[in-house]
Amino acid sequence: MARYLKHPVSGAIQAEEKWLEEMPTWQERTLDQGKFKSREQQFADLIEVVEDENGDWIAVGIDEE
Repeated sequence: MARYLKHPVSGAIQAEEKWLEEMPTWQERTLDQGKFKSREQQFADLIEVVEDENGDWIAVGIDEE
């Protein structure tokens, strides 16, 4: 079964394999605070999600209260 990941800013959801294919094209950059963000760190920021029975994407391991 494919693992799906969501970009925390754009909300884009893709299979992990697709994110990994795109990762070499991502720009490594320095954030506004002066901290460097590598491609690997950007990938780590993606959120694992699963689709529920209603077709909504739910973050894995995050309890909603």
